[in-house]
This record gives sequence, structure tokens and C-alpha cells, in this order.
Amino acid sequence: MKNECFEKNGQVVAVCEGKIKVKIERKSACVSCEAGKFCTSLDKKEQILSIVTNSADFHTGDEVIVQIRESLGMRAVVLSFVVPTLILVCAVFLLKSTFPLLNEGLIALIAIVFYSVYYFLLYIFRGKINKTFRLTVRKQQ
Repeated sequence: MKNECFEKNGQVVAVCEGKIKVKIERKSACVSCEAGKFCTSLDKKEQILSIVTNSADFHTGDEVIVQIRESLGMRAVVLSFVVPTLILVCAVFLLKSTFPLLNEGLIALIAIVFYSVYYFLLYIFRGKINKTFRLTVRKQQ
């Protein structure tokens, strides 16, 4: 099975020692529709990515392609959406079954605390997590 990659076109906006900054445009799915020229979608945003690479190969203004392996994209979805949802649902069910007389509002509040602790732990370990999410960049032909 080959490693499929997600690709985004971008433009180098800054070159620093050992890394480059690339501007990519995030668009919503509705951009591809026929009314896209006239729509003022709020989902169209620019994002600056800082990518560790051999900066000597790139110059400001270069058009590039930013890639991430599909498996890493799926891992990001799991960390960002699947795990927190499971934490929330499991916390509610466990609290409700363990403490049946507990107020539902309090159960929801405690579940949100578990949810918040998870995101706090992601924040604490963001450096280690970022090392596993390697973006690659290459010049457009």
C-alpha cells in the first residue's frame, strides 16, 4: 500500500534559517460550486505554515506544494475529534451509571472538565505531537 498524500498549493512568504513560512488558502467545499465567484463565503481563509526544511532551496515568492501523508491527516482527525467525542460520551455514561442521583447539569459540567483536561494535555505535549506531523514541501513544476 503506497503512502497517499494530501497536497495544498502555497506561496513562500518568508525564508528563515532551517525553515520557511508558506501561505496557503483554506477554502470550504462550496468554493467549487458555480456560484463561487459571487459568494462571500466566510470559510475562505489564509493560513501561514512554518515548515522545517532546507531553506536554501526556497526564496520568497516561490510557488510550492505542501504535502502531508494521508495517515497523518487521519491521526490528526482522531486526536482532534474522535478521542474528545469518546471522552465526552464515556464520561457522561460512566458518571450517570456510577452516580445515578447526580444532577444531569453537574454530569455535563464534569464531562466538560474531562474534555478540557484532554485538550490541556494535547497543549502540554504539542511539541512531541508536532514532531510526528511532518509537512514536506516541494517547488511547483
